[in-house]
Amino acid sequence: MAKTRSLGGCSTCRTSHTKCDEGRPRCAVCDRLGIRCGGYDIRITFSFEHCGALNGSQRQQKNGDGDDSPGSFRRPLFTEAYRRRMSQDVLSAVPPKTTDDVLLLVDSTGARFDAGAPTGKAQELMRGPFGVFRPERGVGGNHQQQRRQSTAKSPSSLSILDILLPDEPGARREFTSTFRDAHLDINGGVEPSHRHHDLPGFLGDLPSPQCSRHSSHSGLGPRDRVEDVTSSSSVCITSPLLGQRLFPSAGHAPADAPSLLHHYQTSVISLFSPLKNQKTPWNILFLPSAMNTLASLTVGMIPNYASLCIFQALLSISAFHKGTLSAEPHARYWKDRANGYLDLAQQTLKTALYEQGLLPKRAKYKETLMALLSMATATVFSGQWKHTRCCLHDAGALIRQRGLAKPQKSRRVRMLHHCYAYLKIMHESTFLEAKGLPEPEQRSQSGTGQEQSPLRARPWDGRLDYRLLMDKPMPLGENDLLLEVPGRWHLTLYPSIFGVPESFLVLLSEALRLGNERHVLLQRPAEANLTWQQYQQRTKVLEKCICHWEATCNPGNSIEGWTLTQSNQALLNNMLLALKHALMIYYYRKVLDVDSTILQAQVEETIDVLLQCEQLDGYMSVDYCSAAFAWAGFVAACEALDAAVQEKFASWLRGCFRRSGIRTFEAALQLAEEIWARRKLDDAGVSWLDIAREKGIYMFFA
Repeated sequence: MAKTRSLGGCSTCRTSHTKCDEGRPRCAVCDRLGIRCGGYDIRITFSFEHCGALNGSQRQQKNGDGDDSPGSFRRPLFTEAYRRRMSQDVLSAVPPKTTDDVLLLVDSTGARFDAGAPTGKAQELMRGPFGVFRPERGVGGNHQQQRRQSTAKSPSSLSILDILLPDEPGARREFTSTFRDAHLDINGGVEPSHRHHDLPGFLGDLPSPQCSRHSSHSGLGPRDRVEDVTSSSSVCITSPLLGQRLFPSAGHAPADAPSLLHHYQTSVISLFSPLKNQKTPWNILFLPSAMNTLASLTVGMIPNYASLCIFQALLSISAFHKGTLSAEPHARYWKDRANGYLDLAQQTLKTALYEQGLLPKRAKYKETLMALLSMATATVFSGQWKHTRCCLHDAGALIRQRGLAKPQKSRRVRMLHHCYAYLKIMHESTFLEAKGLPEPEQRSQSGTGQEQSPLRARPWDGRLDYRLLMDKPMPLGENDLLLEVPGRWHLTLYPSIFGVPESFLVLLSEALRLGNERHVLLQRPAEANLTWQQYQQRTKVLEKCICHWEATCNPGNSIEGWTLTQSNQALLNNMLLALKHALMIYYYRKVLDVDSTILQAQVEETIDVLLQCEQLDGYMSVDYCSAAFAWAGFVAACEALDAAVQEKFASWLRGCFRRSGIRTFEAALQLAEEIWARRKLDDAGVSWLDIAREKGIYMFFA
């Protein structure tokens, strides 16, 4: 029979290894034997390192007990009933659904303790079972100093979090100050000599080689230093002050990372596309990459720089979105977290691009491109669209150098190329070059073919309406990312990703190119790519194509096993109809520069279609607030003349911003209101084109 063991016997029975009946106040076994019962007192004995080898009697004498004192035994401190009541108290103090919020509150308060108002008293905060305290100053100072010295003597023991997030005193630097004026050179790394003060490049100065373990050696060239940076476990990359709080301890991911990634999956991804499709790039590329990085950090593994940048950028996007939708003081808290993650992502991306430039074989093309696109999206959510443009430029340089050269492109790579092209075209449609401001493309030292910016029209054979009916060959369809050459490509992924047919983007690309060419013909005729005769011929054909364009799209054809629901199809049809009206307005204002009075019918049609989306059954309030609607609403709102129509646009843009948290809607409303105010001051001919060019505004409606 198996021997049973009890922790409830008296001290005498447990010392003599006799079965005790646990009678109170004295057990019957001791009475029957006529010996003294040791009782059932709970004794707490503190064990010290220097007395770990002492036996029981020596330990008793050490603690000042007499020889008659009973020995120390393991014994439960609390009864089962008491422990059950304690568990119930814990559950009632902090419900399971609010555990993450309480932990974040304790974590943020603890950060303020560390930053520390000078005081000699201990501080503590308790929220249910969770708490944080700060001891009196000076306590354990020698131990901490010895620990720092021992850590400094063994750099090989540093973890990835020690590498990426060292302690750095001082306030957090502004995000824009870290965007230096160097740009990516895919062939030779970073060329810091081409600088301009008005439009900083995305890449900043690289981490100092002095931070490396072998940096004291002289004579290291750029490539040698990169090898040292990427291979040494003691490389030191500076980070903002918030970086210490985002990664609280070595081997652990940020405490709010799981909740932020969940928010990104459930609330942010739906803003990128009106389609209810689980096979978008954000579902199958960006989110899984961030989840894998989170798992790696949790178990103490070291992710590569590109993966870490994707992870930090997605956390920043989610935190920015939470901050926009939250009320104070939660909004300020989430915005601070978002800025901290954005700073970390920018620092990590610099190293990833440095590695990509000098060690392309060690850097994965797809992950580096994902990092650039993630960073572009993060800067969109932060409202820093000047840096979004720099991210897109570097992504384009990377694609031209490594992506287009691939003979076989996987579906996932083509997805990333489509994401870049969509963002680039939509951004270029509202970008106007400020006078005297050189573009990052002009400062880049990449030796590959560069697209001009703003996008310019180029001569090609045939008529536009005929070319739109012709199929593109495979190489041209894959590599003509910015749709410079009109035509059809049956393997396009725009319908399945954004719910937009490629024909719309072809017409938009041609319209913005002709609009930019018109500006060059008027201001700098010698630099024009087309003559006035060629320009007029192409504008007439383009007008016909836009007016007869059929606003239809069936994204289900390009995704196996997926079809649109009826409500999703209705939303998509309304979006395409709004895009058609907005494209006509855009063409007449940018290419032909007609008066806004002629366009009022199209303006009213656009707002009516946008408002109809709110009446669709089975859709939540954010489903019709995806970024694809922002471009149409902005273009039409800027041309509204009637006060009632202006109020409709203002109400719609304000509601979309409140429901979705996308700052694009807020920026569109602010610019539209400025145009409306100027028109009331007898400036009837003003347009968003004039204001954007006058102020050098960077807009991003995608």
